[in-house]
Amino acid sequence: NFDADLRHKNPVSSSPSGMFVRALNKEGLPLAPVHGRIGRVSLMHSALSPALLAFKKALPAAHGRVGRVSLALDAASGIARLVLRNRPHANALSSSMMVDLSEAIDRLEQWDAGAAVVLSGEGGTFCAGAALNDGALSSAEMGALFSGLMSESLTRLRRLPLVSVAAIDGAAIGGGAELATATDW
Repeated sequence: NFDADLRHKNPVSSSPSGMFVRALNKEGLPLAPVHGRIGRVSLMHSALSPALLAFKKALPAAHGRVGRVSLALDAASGIARLVLRNRPHANALSSSMMVDLSEAIDRLEQWDAGAAVVLSGEGGTFCAGAALNDGALSSAEMGALFSGLMSESLTRLRRLPLVSVAAIDGAAIGGGAELATATDW
């Protein structure tokens, strides 16, 4: 079963034309992230990320939200702003922030008017890595799921057909450094 979603970038943007293709298995779920390029042709996966689904399913029902990742899309300029917001913990990535990040990347993958994304942290720190005080990450199983979601999200961020820039103000430690290196600049 193969679902081809052919979309082209805004012809007035400075980025070349792109085509996005989603490959689904017989159950209709996306195959593992696959990427190939022929010019600007990208093979990307859809919003039904297997790593995200597994992580959300395993999160404890009573788990509270710590921090947020916000996404603002400016259609006029074609520039998106992706901001890590967990100032009390130096923008350390909590489990809820990882879900936000993955979902924001889903939206960026679908954004036809986009030309660039700027990733930043609020409050003078880019990102201090994983929030080790996040109770949802207290088991080895949750740690492995978090790591898998982080790896998949960074791969998808790196493969976006947008110019990506990490606006680093302050420290970029551990996973924060990984996040920065997944961008183009």
